[in-house]
Amino acid sequence: MAYAGYLIRIRPNKQNNSEYIAAYLNSTHGKKILENMCKNIVGMANINAQELQEISILQPPLELQNTYASIVHSVEKAKEKLIVSSEVTGTLFNSLLQRAFKGNL
Repeated sequence: MAYAGYLIRIRPNKQNNSEYIAAYLNSTHGKKILENMCKNIVGMANINAQELQEISILQPPLELQNTYASIVHSVEKAKEKLIVSSEVTGTLFNSLLQRAFKGNL
């Protein structure tokens, strides 16, 4: 097993929700901030822990951050259900096709 020593772990404080911070940093705005701060070394974009700490993240009230995280969680659960439903539907459709081609309908 190998560990990449350049990885940085971000831990939210009590005034921040990790889901919100992740979404903020992965948003178009957050990515632009990171791109402007990073240095390209050997064709790979890098940012160090000190530079990461200096990023100013818009901080809505924790209640709104938690509401956002709850909505994201609900949407992800709904997406998982739709994926499973789609797979089941595809399996049933393929079974029906096979039965139709065999003349078993």
